[in-house]
Amino acid sequence: MILVVLAGLLSQAYKWEAQTSNMPLSSWKFDSTARYVANVGYMQGKNITTFTFTNTGKNPLKITGAEPNCPCVTVDWSQEEIAPGKQGFVRLSFMPYKPGNFLETVNVLANVKKGSETLFVRYNVTK
Repeated sequence: MILVVLAGLLSQAYKWEAQTSNMPLSSWKFDSTARYVANVGYMQGKNITTFTFTNTGKNPLKITGAEPNCPCVTVDWSQEEIAPGKQGFVRLSFMPYKPGNFLETVNVLANVKKGSETLFVRYNVTK
Protein backbone atom coordinates (compact mmCIF):
# COMPACT_ATOMS: atom_id res chain seq x y z
CA MET A 1 0.00 0.00 0.00
CA ILE A 2 2.76 2.45 0.95
CA LEU A 3 4.63 1.69 -2.27
CA VAL A 4 1.51 2.44 -4.31
CA VAL A 5 1.09 5.82 -2.58
CA LEU A 6 4.78 6.67 -3.06
CA ALA A 7 4.61 5.68 -6.72
CA GLY A 8 1.59 7.93 -7.18
CA LEU A 9 3.35 10.88 -5.54
CA LEU A 10 6.48 10.40 -7.64
CA SER A 11 4.38 10.14 -10.78
CA GLN A 12 2.58 13.42 -9.95
CA ALA A 13 5.88 15.18 -9.16
CA TYR A 14 7.26 13.99 -12.51
CA LYS A 15 4.19 15.35 -14.33
CA TRP A 16 4.58 18.74 -12.61
CA GLU A 17 8.28 18.85 -13.47
CA ALA A 18 7.56 17.88 -17.06
CA GLN A 19 5.13 20.80 -17.38
CA THR A 20 7.94 23.30 -16.77
CA SER A 21 10.88 21.44 -18.32
CA ASN A 22 10.40 23.22 -21.67
CA MET A 23 9.77 26.64 -20.12
CA PRO A 24 12.59 29.15 -19.66
CA LEU A 25 13.51 29.61 -16.02
CA SER A 26 12.35 32.59 -14.00
CA SER A 27 12.70 33.68 -10.37
CA TRP A 28 10.36 34.86 -7.64
CA LYS A 29 10.34 36.68 -4.34
CA PHE A 30 7.67 35.90 -1.77
CA ASP A 31 6.43 38.58 0.62
CA SER A 32 7.09 35.96 3.31
CA THR A 33 7.60 32.21 3.31
CA ALA A 34 6.43 31.69 6.90
CA ARG A 35 3.27 32.70 8.74
CA TYR A 36 2.09 32.34 12.31
CA VAL A 37 -1.65 32.23 12.80
CA ALA A 38 -2.07 32.86 16.54
CA ASN A 39 -5.02 31.18 18.21
CA VAL A 40 -7.44 29.37 15.95
CA GLY A 41 -10.71 28.15 17.44
CA TYR A 42 -11.22 24.39 17.50
CA MET A 43 -13.72 23.36 14.78
CA GLN A 44 -14.43 27.04 13.99
CA GLY A 45 -14.32 26.54 10.25
CA LYS A 46 -11.74 26.85 7.50
CA ASN A 47 -8.75 29.13 8.02
CA ILE A 48 -7.10 30.73 5.02
CA THR A 49 -3.74 32.42 4.64
CA THR A 50 -2.42 33.85 1.39
CA PHE A 51 1.21 34.23 0.34
CA THR A 52 1.97 36.65 -2.46
CA PHE A 53 5.03 36.68 -4.67
CA THR A 54 6.53 38.81 -7.42
CA ASN A 55 8.03 37.42 -10.59
CA THR A 56 11.54 38.90 -10.37
CA GLY A 57 12.79 37.10 -13.46
CA LYS A 58 12.85 38.02 -17.14
CA ASN A 59 10.54 35.17 -18.23
CA PRO A 60 6.91 34.33 -17.41
CA LEU A 61 6.53 32.26 -14.24
CA LYS A 62 4.16 29.29 -14.06
CA ILE A 63 3.25 27.38 -10.89
CA THR A 64 2.76 23.74 -11.85
CA GLY A 65 1.80 22.21 -8.52
CA ALA A 66 1.84 22.27 -4.76
CA GLU A 67 2.59 19.46 -2.31
CA PRO A 68 1.19 19.97 1.21
CA ASN A 69 2.63 17.87 4.04
CA CYS A 70 -0.86 17.04 5.33
CA PRO A 71 -4.16 16.18 3.65
CA CYS A 72 -5.77 18.68 6.04
CA VAL A 73 -4.29 21.50 3.91
CA THR A 74 -5.69 22.48 0.54
CA VAL A 75 -3.78 24.74 -1.81
CA ASP A 76 -4.91 27.15 -4.50
CA TRP A 77 -2.56 29.28 -6.62
CA SER A 78 -2.38 31.64 -9.57
CA GLN A 79 -3.26 29.44 -12.52
CA GLU A 80 -2.13 31.81 -15.27
CA GLU A 81 1.47 32.60 -16.15
CA ILE A 82 2.79 35.53 -14.14
CA ALA A 83 4.55 38.13 -16.29
CA PRO A 84 7.87 39.61 -15.15
CA GLY A 85 7.30 42.27 -12.49
CA LYS A 86 3.73 41.08 -11.79
CA GLN A 87 2.37 39.38 -8.67
CA GLY A 88 0.77 36.01 -8.04
CA PHE A 89 -0.49 34.13 -4.99
CA VAL A 90 -0.50 30.81 -3.17
CA ARG A 91 -3.47 30.33 -0.82
CA LEU A 92 -3.48 27.70 1.94
CA SER A 93 -6.66 26.55 3.66
CA PHE A 94 -6.76 24.33 6.72
CA MET A 95 -9.34 23.04 9.17
CA PRO A 96 -8.52 23.03 12.90
CA TYR A 97 -9.66 19.48 13.77
CA LYS A 98 -7.98 19.11 17.16
CA PRO A 99 -6.36 21.35 19.79
CA GLY A 100 -2.59 21.81 19.79
CA ASN A 101 0.30 23.48 17.99
CA PHE A 102 0.80 22.63 14.33
CA LEU A 103 3.27 23.34 11.56
CA GLU A 104 2.13 22.78 7.99
CA THR A 105 4.40 23.01 4.98
CA VAL A 106 3.64 23.26 1.28
CA ASN A 107 6.23 22.78 -1.44
CA VAL A 108 5.26 24.99 -4.41
CA LEU A 109 6.67 23.90 -7.79
CA ALA A 110 7.36 26.30 -10.64
CA ASN A 111 9.75 27.09 -13.49
CA VAL A 112 12.23 28.74 -11.12
CA LYS A 113 15.93 28.05 -10.70
CA LYS A 114 15.49 26.12 -7.43
CA GLY A 115 12.47 24.30 -8.85
CA SER A 116 10.33 25.04 -5.82
CA GLU A 117 9.79 27.06 -2.66
CA THR A 118 8.58 25.74 0.69
CA LEU A 119 5.96 27.75 2.58
CA PHE A 120 5.32 27.32 6.31
CA VAL A 121 2.24 27.99 8.43
CA ARG A 122 2.38 27.53 12.21
CA TYR A 123 -0.83 27.78 14.23
CA ASN A 124 -2.22 27.01 17.64
CA VAL A 125 -5.69 25.47 17.90
CA THR A 126 -7.53 26.30 21.12
CA LYS A 127 -10.73 24.83 22.53
